[in-house]
Amino acid sequence: MLSSRVKIAPTAALVALAIVACAQPTPPAVAPKPAGSSAAKAAPADELSEKAFGLPAAVPRLRFMPDVDGSRGVLMRTGEGELALIGRMRVATSPTGVMERADELLPQGRIVAQRLPTRLGGGFLFLAATGRGTELWRSASWLGPLEPLVGFSQVAHNERPITMGFDRIYLRFSTLNELTAIDPKSGGLLPYGSLPVAPGYGELLFLDGWRAVVDADIVGTLATYDAGATWRPIGVKGRVRGIIPSSGDPDDGEEAIVQVDGGSYRVGAGGHVTFTPSGPLAQSFATPRTPATALKPGLAKASGPIGKKPLRVVLERGYPDSATTALVAANGALARVSLESGAVLDVTPHAYPDEYAECSGVALGDKGRKPEQAVGFVCGSAEGGTVVYALEPPLSLREVMRFEEPRVVTESGQGALVVRGPCAGKDDPGASVRPFCVRFADGSSREIRIRGEVGAERVVALQDGRVVIIVPPRSGTQGQISILEGKGSKHIVLKMPEGGAPREVETGMWLEGFHQTGQDEVGGWIEAGGPTFGVRIKLDGQVTIGNIVDEPGGVLVGGRFGLAIGERGHLLETIDTGQTWRELDLPRVDDPSEQLRARRCSAVGCVFPGWLKIGWGEPAREDDLREAAAPATVKISSLKLSSGPVSLSCKSGPAAPKAKASTTKMEGTAVTGWAAHEEVEAPSLKKGDVGIDNGAPYDLVPIHAYVWGKKESDWSRTGRFLIRYTDRFSLEQVRSSAVTTSPWASETAASDAFGLGNYGYGYNAVAWSAQRDQGAALVGACRGRVCSLFAVEPEQPVLSLRTTESGGLSRPHAGSAVKVGQVWFYLGDPGIPEQVTLYRADLGHVRQVASYRRLMSPRFAATTLPKLVRRAKTDQLGLAFVLREGPTDKRGVRYVLPLDPDTGELGEPVRLGRPDLADVEISSGCGDRDGWLLELPFDPPPNISLDTGATTLDSVELRLRMDPGKACIDAGAAALAFFTGGEKPKPSDGKLAPASSFPMMVADRSSFTRRQLSCEAKPKLSFP
Repeated sequence: MLSSRVKIAPTAALVALAIVACAQPTPPAVAPKPAGSSAAKAAPADELSEKAFGLPAAVPRLRFMPDVDGSRGVLMRTGEGELALIGRMRVATSPTGVMERADELLPQGRIVAQRLPTRLGGGFLFLAATGRGTELWRSASWLGPLEPLVGFSQVAHNERPITMGFDRIYLRFSTLNELTAIDPKSGGLLPYGSLPVAPGYGELLFLDGWRAVVDADIVGTLATYDAGATWRPIGVKGRVRGIIPSSGDPDDGEEAIVQVDGGSYRVGAGGHVTFTPSGPLAQSFATPRTPATALKPGLAKASGPIGKKPLRVVLERGYPDSATTALVAANGALARVSLESGAVLDVTPHAYPDEYAECSGVALGDKGRKPEQAVGFVCGSAEGGTVVYALEPPLSLREVMRFEEPRVVTESGQGALVVRGPCAGKDDPGASVRPFCVRFADGSSREIRIRGEVGAERVVALQDGRVVIIVPPRSGTQGQISILEGKGSKHIVLKMPEGGAPREVETGMWLEGFHQTGQDEVGGWIEAGGPTFGVRIKLDGQVTIGNIVDEPGGVLVGGRFGLAIGERGHLLETIDTGQTWRELDLPRVDDPSEQLRARRCSAVGCVFPGWLKIGWGEPAREDDLREAAAPATVKISSLKLSSGPVSLSCKSGPAAPKAKASTTKMEGTAVTGWAAHEEVEAPSLKKGDVGIDNGAPYDLVPIHAYVWGKKESDWSRTGRFLIRYTDRFSLEQVRSSAVTTSPWASETAASDAFGLGNYGYGYNAVAWSAQRDQGAALVGACRGRVCSLFAVEPEQPVLSLRTTESGGLSRPHAGSAVKVGQVWFYLGDPGIPEQVTLYRADLGHVRQVASYRRLMSPRFAATTLPKLVRRAKTDQLGLAFVLREGPTDKRGVRYVLPLDPDTGELGEPVRLGRPDLADVEISSGCGDRDGWLLELPFDPPPNISLDTGATTLDSVELRLRMDPGKACIDAGAAALAFFTGGEKPKPSDGKLAPASSFPMMVADRSSFTRRQLSCEAKPKLSFP
């Protein structure tokens, strides 16, 4: 190696300037595979596993570890050390530098790890958001085997996708703010369990097996102290930014901190809630971290005798003494380090006097020394000399050579060293004669001198006492080797391979560190500004050229070992001076470009950006760095019924009369289209009248509004106002108000209210909408959020609603307006994004009743707004919604949250049944029966038989009165698609429909007529 402080070079170290690119990984294969690089040919495993000539006697087997530096991938800090996710690897490090890595790789993607509390079985949960969707594993320990749990095709949410519940895990997906409950042991899907009933869920925190705090849509922030048996509001005001525990230990269960704009609420174990202004906001991270305060005193700064990272140090400067251990000299100590974990197994402090010297391990023979004991260290410091130490078993050092100045020292591969300079005295680099001090494998030494054009020569001491001097070829010269044996010498011209040699043999740099590769053979490395290859020379002068390697990350060499660093985690490895190469692939790690550490290889392994490579050749563990087995993916099947669709038996009824054409001539001027509504023509305009109209003819409740009056007159006297809307549940579906005096005093004011502006531009700038209840309608004309609202009843004057509140009347939410007696209630937009407000209009005056908080933070997608509903026979109101327990729940359950019409206070949720009515007892005709009144699209559509033949209806909508587990059909509406047999419906026979039936209004698309059917519900079919 080449020391940065002293000229010591027991091996050559070639470092290219390119940095290894982080790229898409493929599972690492430490077994050879067909060559995919143009640089080299892959070698079979048996060739690479053959024992090479010389030392080390035992080569450590191959294993990779990520280079942990305390800032990369750390998820949790504990008293025992750090747990980290680096790339796809689970790594644990102790304060003394012990490193352990799990064998399995998590898949490529966004990884989340979270500790499981003891109530869920303990251990760890791992989540991976990949191209396949979301996959979960659990493990009994951080490094333990991964047990596949469950997979989903949906992608998990970016922030805190996992919540540990009382007895289940809640997983949040990125779409539609959906939660799924999972059994922590089997991975099976579970219902929501003890969560409060609500339209949607925001932040969740379960402190222990009894206490939890949940922020829910509409119902607000709730707390439970009895494992979800009861939930009560805790009076949180403002937007909830996060709910975090006061302790980082999942089993600690101290207090919940609800963070809002401007402060935080602290929820104590006994239910006491306190507010603190200007509290901290929750951090945005996917995996909860254990606070640094959890570290035991002193452990965070502890380090062993050779530093905080023994494994890295031993790879850079150590030498193997067995297949699983290596020796390293550092900080004045001599230590034996485990290559499996980096643990210091044994140490001798003060093994050499200069603790500031930097030492590099070498193969150092001695007379009578066993091969595994042929270990030495070359030590030196910036201002000091060079000292060579030999290992003295069991674990001490003995000085064998000392020089007063820095020296370049190279090892010859079988226990001999070559030192540049004389054996005694100082080296004189300016002399025309270059001396070398050679220490042979038996411990004897000899000084040789080389004359001539010195500098390019490479000296190798052979095992049998001979010395080989290599002079590389250059342009115009062949190169030669000189063999010194005793006092004699012979010189042999280098013989290139048949077919010639690449030009880099002459133009490239023959690196320091040539070594003995066979009984009568030496070898080394040639580097040519990027392209690098090994060369071997027989003592008869025959040259063998290895494969040229040119990788963007450069080539690191140390003796007969070499590593070429390619792109996308691709590596090439050799253990025979570049004669054969093996291809390896590494998983992706984070960008290590900021790490300015040494890049070098030794007989122990390599250090390069992001990685520690331990050993060479065959892998230490079979299937190491294999990807964990993928869990089975939950199949989200289509809707399945536990009972058959509703079947209806219908009889023909009366037909609606066709609309009559107007007999009044249109003598006035229509500024806009003055269009008909359905088949009912627009009001007639007399001579001198100006008419303006607008509407929403294709809405759920089609609407058309008309205003007209004499041109340039006082429209408060001459103006007229009329609204028409459609009631699908009525045989005469077009309803019309009475002609009413214009609420606008002039044509200009009316034009502006209808969306025209002063010059006739801006048509449709005002959006019209209508909501119908009991034959009446609440009509809105809104520009942005501010609206004009009108209460409309058939053949009654239009009532303009008003308010004294600032900001005017708010836009009603679709499908959330009901009429109780003469009072309209509706849900509207108050202008605050995370609120919905309940309004009531008494005798035309609108006021706020209550506001409800919504989940509208950037982390949570808005859930579907509940619908405002009422009871059929009483004045009770409620908010109806369907709760689906995750993406696999295609049916859900319909609930109603009763509310007080005077205060808006919410009551306990009422379970009405499944939306497909499979668990609801259905009857025909409601009579005086009460129930929650809901108008619902029917899915799946009912089976309908008509007295005149089978028929098909679509767009079926039923008006139901519902109570828990039962419902009656009050009325229906549908469109006639086609008959499959028989005759078309006949006119009514005049008989009254039975009380057990309900009216179904059907629009015939072929004849543009409407007919009333009298229908009864048949018993439902049941399926096993």
